Amino acid sequence: MNEKQAIIAKMLELQHLFEKQPDGTSRKIVLKIKPQFSSQVQR
Repeated sequence: MNEKQAIIAKMLELQHLFEKQPDGTSRKIVLKIKPQFSSQVQR
């Protein structure tokens, strides 16, 4: 697994943790993270 994949995996883990949080801050973080993933995953 290369470095980029390892980072993406870590970010996805964080994203799942944040999605479980009901507060608005976590949602904003998830919204910021998600678009970066979809662009990286499709390459």
